Amino acid sequence: MSDAHLEELCEIGLPRWLIDIAAEIGVDAALSVWRLISAAARERGDNRLHVPAWSTYLRYQRNRFIRSLDEQGYPPDEIHRQVQTVLCERISLAHVKRIIARR
Repeated sequence: MSDAHLEELCEIGLPRWLIDIAAEIGVDAALSVWRLISAAARERGDNRLHVPAWSTYLRYQRNRFIRSLDEQGYPPDEIHRQVQTVLCERISLAHVKRIIARR
């Protein structure tokens, strides 16, 4: 869809976050997302929908990375270094060990 369709979304008075989504993924895709979110919120009965923080996904991926390195035989201190180097994330060695132990 064209910028004119994006302009229509602005004219409707949609929240900025939905317009930003439309600009990022395209108006057609954003309309599909909006329709699905709206239906889910209606099903709950309170017209609200919880959106988990993006950090939930990042944490999940980090933990998968840690477990993958553990499965490959890397020791916890090396996994700790890899998390800092590859993911640019600072977590304690103790935290790495807890993630490995949670299998």
